[in-house]
Amino acid sequence: MSFDWSSYLTLAKELNESEESHSSGEAYRRSAVSRAYYYAYHLSKSHIESVGMDIPKRNPHASLIALLGEH
Repeated sequence: MSFDWSSYLTLAKELNESEESHSSGEAYRRSAVSRAYYYAYHLSKSHIESVGMDIPKRNPHASLIALLGEH
């Protein structure tokens, strides 16, 4: 089963829009940033893999950032 990572971006937008109406607004903002990051990470990872490149299993986030910077 494949997960639709775009739902994380949708959730990030919803959290960001609703944070002002909650006393724990910072928690909403932090969660929004986290969800947006994972959306961007998985979108980038999918693109890199679709062009035939492999992302090392060790430090995959740093490796992906490095690969994107190189290309």
